[in-house]
Amino acid sequence: MVKCPECKERVYPGENYCEGCGKFLLGPVSYAKISERIKAEILDLLIVGLPVAILKILFNLHPLILVPVYAIIHAAYHILFITLSGRTVGMSAFRLRVITQGFDTLDLRTSAKRYGLGILSVLSVIGILYGITDEYRQMIHDLFTRSYVIRHKKR
Repeated sequence: MVKCPECKERVYPGENYCEGCGKFLLGPVSYAKISERIKAEILDLLIVGLPVAILKILFNLHPLILVPVYAIIHAAYHILFITLSGRTVGMSAFRLRVITQGFDTLDLRTSAKRYGLGILSVLSVIGILYGITDEYRQMIHDLFTRSYVIRHKKR
């Protein structure tokens, strides 16, 4: 459930104003589909994979070194982008954004917690299954960090 940043009233999907205080919001609230989130993550994996592939070519890194390097770059990429702008490059391509209940971006600690729980959530498949059935399309890591992934409509 997303709340108005001013009066904390519930804002329903598709609305672009708060019924409680009348404040206009950024745009209609629409929760991102799981398929959109997966497409954005595939794009992010490719974006992060490019510099890692360059490192492999330049330094002929062994896979035992390459995998942890990739994991560290992927984690830093996600955590920093979500903290600074609420979206990764892949999410931007699909007009997705991670927000709190008050439409704010996540702080660094919450972004890191969301990332760690997200890895566990996706690897166990439980997070994806939960997200398919949830009213707000939250996966387990979104639920524990009280975050939402919304989609902005084209203007």
